[in-house]
Amino acid sequence: MGGSSKRQAFIGIQALRGVAACMVAIHHSTQIWATDFSRDMLPHVWNTGAAGVDIFFGISGFVMAISATGRNKPTASKFMGRRLIRIVPLYWLITLTIFCKQFFVSQYPTLGSNGMHAHTPFSGLVASLLFIPYRDPNGEIASLVQAGWTLNFEMFFYLLFAMALALKIKPERFLTPVMLVLALFGLFRQESWPAVTIFANPILLEFLAGVLLGYAVENGLRLNTKGATILGVIGSAAMLLNPRGLYMYGSERVLEWGIPAFLVVQATVMLEGRFGRSIPPWILRIGDASYSLYLIHMLVVMTVGRILVKTRILAPESVFVAIGVVAAVLVSLVLYRFVEKPITTALGRWTSWGVPQIVAVESATV
Repeated sequence: MGGSSKRQAFIGIQALRGVAACMVAIHHSTQIWATDFSRDMLPHVWNTGAAGVDIFFGISGFVMAISATGRNKPTASKFMGRRLIRIVPLYWLITLTIFCKQFFVSQYPTLGSNGMHAHTPFSGLVASLLFIPYRDPNGEIASLVQAGWTLNFEMFFYLLFAMALALKIKPERFLTPVMLVLALFGLFRQESWPAVTIFANPILLEFLAGVLLGYAVENGLRLNTKGATILGVIGSAAMLLNPRGLYMYGSERVLEWGIPAFLVVQATVMLEGRFGRSIPPWILRIGDASYSLYLIHMLVVMTVGRILVKTRILAPESVFVAIGVVAAVLVSLVLYRFVEKPITTALGRWTSWGVPQIVAVESATV
């Protein structure tokens, strides 16, 4: 690195990853309970948990901006290579697992929870593996992994970021007009348009906000503890008390969840120096495994539900969700330790792209 650089750790951001992943896991657990296991006419679904995705998007923009500044700014190929080895291996593993599961359940319906499972065609599998949106047999824009739609946006964002590096344009200067135009274009998108046009979407502004925050921090922007805390509390309240933000691709989501999620991310960043070192280690471990948790939680929760049904344990929703989420967290910790981390590390060394940094990033100083 040389004597002019230092390692800056954003421990709070890593903890926030874990919180966001748990929010999504709780949301999907209540959703699975409602659709597959509940006997209530009007079961409760905690839609607000889906706002964890918006937090992830803001974090992603921030981390990419921080990691691509200073004297050690990566080339476009190295940047994209690191993103691929960080995202692709585990995603492909889970995608192929779900594809095989769907195939066997379609052949033996009694293996499923409700006997109604459509088998994704091979074209859908290929599109999912390549992070390309497609329409499922019902005409809905989908991904084989239910949470995969967010990774489609992640990869699109990485491509735009890599383009800026390749063109030797500061990413914030390149991404700002490009994403604003795409967001504006997305306001006029019709459902009849090809699935790939979903990338023209206002939700891209959540990544952009994170990028701009990253560059602001790199250029010395700081908020005092009181100001950052107030904004963070406002963001948390606006997000958690609003169950209407569940618009998968709409501009309403950006307004109702995207802005509050950004306020939470900025508060986490600005309060790093005051509270970062006091974060319990177990929360950071969940943050480490947040990607594994994000991808695996639905499979685990469904399995927990089937076990409860077969053992005739009639657990209420709160108990079902608690057991499912805790089980998903434990499985994700094992998956991260023995699968995700070793594969990512090995590929980083083998390709010479380097192991992607998650918590700490290199930041050049004068």
